[in-house]
Amino acid sequence: MTVQNNIKKKLAFRTNRDKKSEAKNVRKLNQDDIVKNLNGRTLMVYFVILNKKLIGVRELQRHLELSSPSVAKYHLEKLV
Repeated sequence: MTVQNNIKKKLAFRTNRDKKSEAKNVRKLNQDDIVKNLNGRTLMVYFVILNKKLIGVRELQRHLELSSPSVAKYHLEKLV
């Protein structure tokens, strides 16, 4: 009985590990696709969002030296 339990635990561990590695690969693939499809200011907005978890529209506008907060909002909406 304990041998079967050990085998089940090992299989469950391997399955969870495989799922985690697959999830990382999917995230990496999606991130590569995103970067390929973005360009210019929108790509810069994307990189700022990746590096700073919480950032407001006005702060984003100042950080990227955009002409107005509405331009920052426009690029944010393109990402959604």
